Parts: sequence; C-alpha cells; structure tokens
Amino acid sequence: MDPNNKSTGQPVGVVSIANEGRRPLYIKLVYLDVPKKSGQGPVILRKSLEGRKLGEGDAEYVISISNDVQAFMQKHFAKYWKNIRAVAVDNCGREYKSATVSKQPSWAVSST
Repeated sequence: MDPNNKSTGQPVGVVSIANEGRRPLYIKLVYLDVPKKSGQGPVILRKSLEGRKLGEGDAEYVISISNDVQAFMQKHFAKYWKNIRAVAVDNCGREYKSATVSKQPSWAVSST
C-alpha cells in the first residue's frame, strides 16, 4: 500500500514450496484452502498454474501473493485466518499442506 492506502500491486506475502524428498516433483497447482464455513471455495494462486518441476536440492518455488489477493482475503476470510493453509498439488494428485500460521497476518483484521 502506498501512503494514501492505495494498492501498489506489490506482493504482500509468499507461499514457498521446497522438495525435501529424493524424487523430483511436478507441482501443477497451489491454492489457499479456506474453511467451508466461510461459504467460499479455495483461492487458487494463478501464478502456480504454469506449474514447476522441483528436483532434490532445487531452489524453493516461491509464489508471491498480491495486494489484490490480500484485499479479497481480508473481505472474505479475516475471521478464519487461523484455519487457512496453503496446499500444493503435484501431477499425481497428491496434496502437500502447509502448517497453519500462529501469528495473525495484517490482512486478518476484519473491517466489520
């Protein structure tokens, strides 16, 4: 955000994925899993749709989260922030879930 509280389009968060196993993985999708009680479906991170191969020892796959996604998250999921997780899906359909966060993110302050 700029001094006038307008979106600058700069990333405000990241999802980082690393291959800690021995076999290469192909990550085909990354999304933010939100609680069903929010009434919304998962938030797909568009930058992940290009996919990425991760071999053992490769650099982490980092997906930035924009101000626009932050604004959407604040509007729809602020009160559910403790239950949101990042999920990476590989080409075989296996899901790799992040731990939940313990520190409240800045966007999780509800405006209502």
